[in-house]
Amino acid sequence: MNTGASGYHIERTLGAADNKHVLRFPFDVPPGCGRLEITLRYAPERVDGLDNLLAPALFDPVRCRGTAHRGGATKRVIVEEGWATPGFLAGPLQPGEWTVEIEVHALLPGEPCRLSLDILAAPVVPPVLASPPALAAALAVAATAAATPDDAAGAPAWYRGDLHTHSVHSDGDIDVAGRIWAASEQGLDFFFLTDHNTVSGLVEMAALAAGRPAARPLGLGGLELTTFYGHALCLGARDWTDWRVRPGDGGMPAIVRAAEGEGQLFVIAHPFSVDDPYCTGCAWHFDEVLPGPARAVEVWNGPWAGDSGNEANLALWYAWLNRGEHVIATAATDAHGRYGDAQGLAFSVVYAAGLKEGALLDAIRRGHLYLSGGQRLALRAHGEQAGPDRQAMMGDTLALAPEEPAEFSCRWENCPAGARLRVIVDGQPRFTGPAGETGQHDWRLQAGQDHWCLVEVRDPAGDMLALTNPMYVD
Repeated sequence: MNTGASGYHIERTLGAADNKHVLRFPFDVPPGCGRLEITLRYAPERVDGLDNLLAPALFDPVRCRGTAHRGGATKRVIVEEGWATPGFLAGPLQPGEWTVEIEVHALLPGEPCRLSLDILAAPVVPPVLASPPALAAALAVAATAAATPDDAAGAPAWYRGDLHTHSVHSDGDIDVAGRIWAASEQGLDFFFLTDHNTVSGLVEMAALAAGRPAARPLGLGGLELTTFYGHALCLGARDWTDWRVRPGDGGMPAIVRAAEGEGQLFVIAHPFSVDDPYCTGCAWHFDEVLPGPARAVEVWNGPWAGDSGNEANLALWYAWLNRGEHVIATAATDAHGRYGDAQGLAFSVVYAAGLKEGALLDAIRRGHLYLSGGQRLALRAHGEQAGPDRQAMMGDTLALAPEEPAEFSCRWENCPAGARLRVIVDGQPRFTGPAGETGQHDWRLQAGQDHWCLVEVRDPAGDMLALTNPMYVD
């Protein structure tokens, strides 16, 4: 490391042993520093048509200030008190030891990777793009969770939203204002912003939401925990989560418990996605969280017939249900830009006490949601002795007397021609038939013989159109 009057220059050649590791480069920020400039360059950018992926992360003496998890072999980061490159948090540059970490997410074999890292600490602050008071206010809003107001308007109802979205704060190609506009175009009631390993987008969302707390769509906080061995959503997160764990070291179960203890909802994302080297770290390799303490899994990511392995995700979930695990299924688009015609995509439709973060997360934890590309489903049941006035809904458990039958009913709307309904009981089709545009189907289950059931709606090609969460028979 060669030190100049105000900067550092590092060069390093990386090999196979550096893949899926974090390289740490500490440096000193002197008193009076008003601007940090960090430039990472590496070559080659591509090997045999696939991308190397190195992401710089910045840590001040107390916390993570952001991550540039996106493509490109040159990444330039600026952090000032009043402004920062997307993916990073603005704020005072306290003196002391800072660290740049280079996250080596993908290092392709066949050719060494040469990197250079330049760090410049400047005492003079040039004009910035936003005033420090405005950004300080936005930071305060995000820190107190008012970026996703719990006093938003709403009453008990079905709310349609996207649980997994990205922006330019990681590898998206749309800014936060565009993300809000895209959700509005799609008619969503809410969405979670879940950029890779950073919460900097929540600051921008807080500033945009100021003065309009009851507006729709409601933008909610989160991040996509993006490890070398699997991705997960931390819905409701406000702070960076230390994702630097490996399968078998006990770190991932601890992350799940800590997230849930803070009121977040931890969701295993696209567990059977296409994996390295095409999608770095995208498939789930944490055997101790299959599902372990995790209570939710994203079974529908992006288009049903895409590269997220949705049929395999579904089969994994069914296997967990057959083991007696009460795990919630979610759907999300993983959108990185606008939705387009949303063909094959699904959203989570949640029955919540109101359009506010706490109510939505509580409803998802209860399994009070179905997954749909536009079809409407209603699944209800009651015990024969309880009567229809004491109905349960998807996610609920029917407590029945010995050998008491349970009466189930599913109603649907807005199904396309050729759609077929499947009633799944304990992982196997119990009934299959044409759906029609609207309709209703009734059936019985027997306590002691059957354990859970749900409803699928598929198109003539077999792709999923809509899917309920299960109801359990005890």
